Amino acid sequence: MVHALSETWRVLRSPGRLVDLRPVSTRCPIDAVTSDRAVEIGEVDATGMAEDDDAADLAIQEMVANQWFVPRRHGQFDFDFYWDDVQEMASFLEGSRRSKHVHPSYQELEEAHCKLSLEWRREVRLRCRRRTMLAVYDKAPRLSG
Repeated sequence: MVHALSETWRVLRSPGRLVDLRPVSTRCPIDAVTSDRAVEIGEVDATGMAEDDDAADLAIQEMVANQWFVPRRHGQFDFDFYWDDVQEMASFLEGSRRSKHVHPSYQELEEAHCKLSLEWRREVRLRCRRRTMLAVYDKAPRLSG
């Protein structure tokens, strides 16, 4: 990972900027939502990339410590995914490298989704709120030595 960042530094024009944008490896709630309601009905286990994220974090920390990059901004925000039904959600999640396991099962989520649609007498969508990290670094001039 450090090698990739040193190559990034090498090809980045001055003044250049490195942007690190990625979902946080965590468990994410699945909500049934309408325009005026939201209720949690499950969760997505998105912890499968935690080791890769840790390695990336360590690599950038090393590059900052060695004065290759200068941190400018670091923060987190929520990014919401919406689906019309469980099948659409499952199709999206099954293709994801980060989101691997859903609790409860898709069948149980389908039952909860249908039950709430009948109870609330309106169209109910599904939402997964993902915490996302954004970090920005400036290319530092390379110190001689």
